[in-house]
Amino acid sequence: DTVPAWLTPGEFVVNKEATQMYADQLKAMNNSGLALRAKRNGIPGFNEGGIALSDKDKDLLIRMAAAEARGEDPEGQAAVMYVVLNRQKANREEFSGDKIKDIIYHPNAFSSTVDENKGYYKLDDTDIPKSAEYKKAKGILNDILSGKMKDPTGGAEHFLNPDNLDEYPKWWREGTHSRKQIGQHVFALNNKV
Repeated sequence: DTVPAWLTPGEFVVNKEATQMYADQLKAMNNSGLALRAKRNGIPGFNEGGIALSDKDKDLLIRMAAAEARGEDPEGQAAVMYVVLNRQKANREEFSGDKIKDIIYHPNAFSSTVDENKGYYKLDDTDIPKSAEYKKAKGILNDILSGKMKDPTGGAEHFLNPDNLDEYPKWWREGTHSRKQIGQHVFALNNKV
C-alpha cells in the first residue's frame, strides 16, 4: 500500500526498512522534537519540567525503580528514577554519558544489575512487568514525564540503602554532599555539582 504524505520544509520520509531498523531512535527524535516544540509553544507539562523518553528508556527506568525501590512510596520510587535522570542530565563519563541504558547498566551502579546481589529483582526478570511494583512505578514515571512529580532529591546523582551497609563507603563519604533520606534510601549530590 502507498499513502500520500504532506511534508513541511525540513521534514523527511523514512522507508519501511529503515523505520524498522531505527524505530527507537526515530521515536526518541520525534519525542524530543515534540517536547522542544511544546516547550516553545507553551504546552502545559513540557514547559513545567516535563521530560521526553523513548519507550525502551521508560521501560528500563520502570524496571529499575521496581527492582531498586520496591515497597517504597511514590516519592521514594520517583527519587530513584530521578537519580538516573540527573545522571543523564549531568552527562559525565563516570555515569557512562547520557544514555539511560548505559547509565543503568554502568558497572556496579545499581544493585539490580549486579548478579551477586540476592534478594533483588533483576532488570531482565520477565516477571517484573507483571508485578504491582512495575504498574506503580509506571504511574510514577508518567507523573515525572508530565512534570507533575518534581525531583524530591534536589538533584541527587547517588543513593544507597544504609541498612545494607556496615559503614558508608569511602566514595560516599568523600565524594558526596547534601544528603537526604527518602524512605529506605539516602540520596546525595555529587561533590562535582
